[in-house]
Amino acid sequence: GVSLADELRSGSIPSYSHELLLAFASASGVLGPRARFVPPSGETHVANHVLHALGADASEEAARAVNAALILAADHELATATFAARVAASVGSGLHACVVAALAAQAGSKLSGVCDSVEQLLSGIRTDAQMKSWVRAAEHRRERLPAFGLALYPDGDPRSRSLITLAQRIAPNSAEVTLASEFVAHVRKTLGVHANIEVGLVILGM
Repeated sequence: GVSLADELRSGSIPSYSHELLLAFASASGVLGPRARFVPPSGETHVANHVLHALGADASEEAARAVNAALILAADHELATATFAARVAASVGSGLHACVVAALAAQAGSKLSGVCDSVEQLLSGIRTDAQMKSWVRAAEHRRERLPAFGLALYPDGDPRSRSLITLAQRIAPNSAEVTLASEFVAHVRKTLGVHANIEVGLVILGM
């Protein structure tokens, strides 16, 4: 394939990068009601493309929330997928090959599907009594919770805190957001573990 050096010399990377961002945004449509790749519609911000693909209301507030999630997910020291992409780039792989390397790393069992696990967990807790009973049972079983206790952030993942705070501000009257936020606080108080970014992303999407 084309080497990274050739791509840099040709000046094609900005164009390729823009196309890749739009492709990822369009792929969000698989998670929406249409359950398919939704091509971008017009020239607008990536956040609006994501909302369009998901079939969601593209309000200014919703776009700000998506932008916050994208920025917080990207601005994270040296994540596994980022490291894999940099390793590929260091040996001269082209942009698309670097992205494939990152996606392959992200598809690992310890990364992929974590948000799904969190969503399944939170959707099964409907009342305060259920929440406390579930946490007691997890404590008794010494169970490791999905997306809790990231060693990199012993005092808690600041990205998760920011996303949960944003969700509470956007939907102050949402019973789901309130209960999920209380669950995170109760886990922290009872089990001594903090929520990772995946928990914040799921709560923001409620």
